[in-house]
Amino acid sequence: MIFSSASVTTLHTKGMTHDCRWSAPLMQLDLDRKKTALLFVLSRPGLFRADFAEWLETNWPLWEAFERQSNKVYLTGRKNYSARTIIEWMRHETLLAEVNSEFKINNNFAPDLARLYIQMYPSRAGFFELRHSELSLARAA
Repeated sequence: MIFSSASVTTLHTKGMTHDCRWSAPLMQLDLDRKKTALLFVLSRPGLFRADFAEWLETNWPLWEAFERQSNKVYLTGRKNYSARTIIEWMRHETLLAEVNSEFKINNNFAPDLARLYIQMYPSRAGFFELRHSELSLARAA
């Protein structure tokens, strides 16, 4: 749910609240980024879980948090890192920041988040170790 006032947009999703000070052009840019990400996922069915596009659309703020933390780690100079570690960090930080937090993210989506990150940042290929899923191997055969 999004609630707006003159200069502040507050985003409420599944127990998470984000205060965002965005201008209209930046909000449009964010919508374009969301469309681009969904297009990546939908155009590569062998790369992502069948339910990932729906999950991503519903949980866009979680993707943004994952992307933000991945960028922070990458910019420290790390050549590779673990998507699951970033998700665990997100859980931990949410637990500390929110009373009665019900932050939930299925670990099964960690590979999809890592694959999407590499699709969005192709120059960072190798940052996350991507293994072939049984689904992608079956489709390749």
